[in-house]
Amino acid sequence: NHKRAYGHLGLSEVDWVSGSVTLFRFKLGRLQYNFTEFEESSSHDISVGLKNGDKMLDVHIQQDGVFTDDLCGESLEMAKAFYRKYFPEFDFKGFICHSWLLSPGLSNVLPETSNIIKFGKRFTIIENQVENDWQAVERIFDSKYKEEGKPQTSLQIKARKYLDEGGHLGNALGVILV
Repeated sequence: NHKRAYGHLGLSEVDWVSGSVTLFRFKLGRLQYNFTEFEESSSHDISVGLKNGDKMLDVHIQQDGVFTDDLCGESLEMAKAFYRKYFPEFDFKGFICHSWLLSPGLSNVLPETSNIIKFGKRFTIIENQVENDWQAVERIFDSKYKEEGKPQTSLQIKARKYLDEGGHLGNALGVILV
């Protein structure tokens, strides 16, 4: 990411890397996980039964690599087994993820058969940030949406058209209870 953003090798996300070194974050299959606690917010739909302080596993989707629904499902199962075996004192209630990949707005540019849509449907959305497009734009267009250049992928073409017409891809916070 640093090279794409700045044009040279480097490390711009030191805090993120330290999570792996300090055994706070683990890559299990396709996804990464770290310890977290649920924090209630007035913008959250808390009808899912979570309360402040409930232990959760935060899910991170790496930008690179094959992304299929099956690989994500396998990873979630691996995480359940791993954390229950090696961290039994961390009695987690489920998974939580804050990502553009969970945004319901993606259904406007992707088919139901898309792995991104399938991944998002695994989660119960508790906060939908409809107009928060920055992460989607950064990930889909590699931070170059405003620059001249022709979209290359079908997702870029569809997303750019949708955004240019005033649509929002958004961002969402979702949970999977276990």
